[in-house]
Amino acid sequence: MRSALLLITLMLFSLLTVAQPIYKTVDEEGRVSYSDKPPRGVQEDASDELPPVNNVPGQPVSPQRRATAEEEAPDPVDYSIEIVSPQPDSSVPPGQRDLPISVRLQPALQPGHALVYYLDGDPVAETRSTQHIVREIYRGTHTVRVEILNPQGQSLAATAPITIHVHRPSVIPRGGS
Repeated sequence: MRSALLLITLMLFSLLTVAQPIYKTVDEEGRVSYSDKPPRGVQEDASDELPPVNNVPGQPVSPQRRATAEEEAPDPVDYSIEIVSPQPDSSVPPGQRDLPISVRLQPALQPGHALVYYLDGDPVAETRSTQHIVREIYRGTHTVRVEILNPQGQSLAATAPITIHVHRPSVIPRGGS
């Protein structure tokens, strides 16, 4: 209650500051200054009225007809998508830390549609690019697949999953335990 009363009091004081006159002064060198106090030798009621800040008229708004669900729904796209790199059952050598994935897509991706790249069933990227690099992939056998989603998240097409094998150097010394 106390803070509400304080807020109302501050709002009333701010209204008083808005209604204060503004005085314009030009000195001998032509410099213009503005003040809320009248310059020496000028009467209290000789303030300048400033023009309104915004004097641009607004643009008329024309009513727009909303499209029905049938008009908004684009024609379904029959996508053809396949992973071109890496090849199925290929190996990633020990020196290669990242896995580049490339897909071939026909027709081109429509506005609002996205490619989702999956590694072992988990999404790793959602993008419109037909290429993606999975950084710092761990050793072992992995499955890769790519799916096309519409703006509502529905699957429009997907690649067949491919298997890849990632090799890393062993930390176990040779010939010993």
